[in-house]
Amino acid sequence: MNFLVAFGVRAAVVRKAKGRASSLVGRRGANSVRGSAVRETRDRSMRTLRSGLVTLLAVWLAACASGPPPADWQLDARAALERAQQAYLSGDGRIEELEFARVRSEIARTGRADLLARAELARCATRVASLVFEPCAGFDAWQAEAAAPERAYARYLLGQAGPQDAALLPPQHRPLVA
Repeated sequence: MNFLVAFGVRAAVVRKAKGRASSLVGRRGANSVRGSAVRETRDRSMRTLRSGLVTLLAVWLAACASGPPPADWQLDARAALERAQQAYLSGDGRIEELEFARVRSEIARTGRADLLARAELARCATRVASLVFEPCAGFDAWQAEAAAPERAYARYLLGQAGPQDAALLPPQHRPLVA
């Protein structure tokens, strides 16, 4: 827009300097009309682009939030499990016991034994991560209700995983067994 006006004014000044009889005011008026048309087209394009971006952002946010929020027990159990792990790794066994009791309580409200088995397995994994190799008594009590991948992971934590367990382990652990 400003380029066209500036170019038109400059062209008029150059022509006048060469002795041509073109009016600076006349050229400016013509460029002003063209400039306003260009300006209106640009403004319309920008409004269309902005509205498209706003719509795209709204759709993206809606897609991210389309799932139902997690249940309170899930949030509470997850937070308690993380606090229990942090307490254990910090050497605070009393806090670890209290937080893990809270994990058990939250999961027990669901009546899902497979989740209790998974929580016990996470507790055992924390101990193995801190180089405390001992039987996983908590998981052993729930092993019958655990799925095959959890049982394979328990054998892996005990150092007893075989090649048949490799496919059931998380991807980052498979090369260590195969």
